[in-house]
Amino acid sequence: MSKKTPKYKAKTIDTSGYNNELTAAQNALTAIGDFNYNDAAGYKERSENAFNDWNDLYSGQGKANFDASQQKLQTTVDDLFDQIMNYGDFSYDQEKDQLFQIYKQQYLSAGAGAMKNQLAAASTNTGGYNNSYAQQSAQQAYNNTMNGLSDKAIELRANALTNWQNEYNQIQDRYNLVNNQKAAEESSYYNKLNAANNAYNVFNTAYKDDYNNQYGLWSDNRNAAQTRVNNAQSQVNWANDYNANEINKTNTLNQQATQADQQLSETRRHNNKMETIAKKKSRGK
Repeated sequence: MSKKTPKYKAKTIDTSGYNNELTAAQNALTAIGDFNYNDAAGYKERSENAFNDWNDLYSGQGKANFDASQQKLQTTVDDLFDQIMNYGDFSYDQEKDQLFQIYKQQYLSAGAGAMKNQLAAASTNTGGYNNSYAQQSAQQAYNNTMNGLSDKAIELRANALTNWQNEYNQIQDRYNLVNNQKAAEESSYYNKLNAANNAYNVFNTAYKDDYNNQYGLWSDNRNAAQTRVNNAQSQVNWANDYNANEINKTNTLNQQATQADQQLSETRRHNNKMETIAKKKSRGK
């Protein structure tokens, strides 16, 4: 017995277009992929380099070099300050001055010679060494010569005072020089640190702006692609649901039609049977 052709045929729609759009949308979304920052402008690299420069000065080798130099200079400053504070007052002892002692011996020798010569000359003129004039004249010659030693003593003391003052001034000048060098080095260090920090802020801001712009564009494209996928999936789901509903409706109609045909056939058979029975009864009379 051949299968009976269904009375009703489902009016489904072609879903190939919807499926093709969904596949294309999914491929487009996949092609976008994960976000990858493109540092074509070099902002990230320059930001990292600027940070490394700043970090080296802040806590790296640059900071260590600065601290070591400052400590060395501070040690020198402290030493010079101690020398200034402990320099002491000026004092001069001619008996401890070797140069004065040399002059003293020279003047004593010269004085003795002058005294001897004058005594001899005066004695000759006065007829003897023991007269008072000769002795006074010799003593005067000695005193005149020794007055030169007194002048030398004054000169040597003045020179010693000048040397004492010059040495103090040299220590003071060196103290000021090293102290100024330390302050200048410190100022230069913090200027470099601030400059490095400013450079980092500039490049890091540029990097963040560029990153956010690229991420925003990627996110917009990805969201648009995802929306396309969602819309395409919705269309596919709608088409599939529509076709499934149409098929279910058609199957129900065909089932109802089959049942109706079966009932009609059964009714006809029953009627035919009753008609046959009635005819037999009619002939029996």
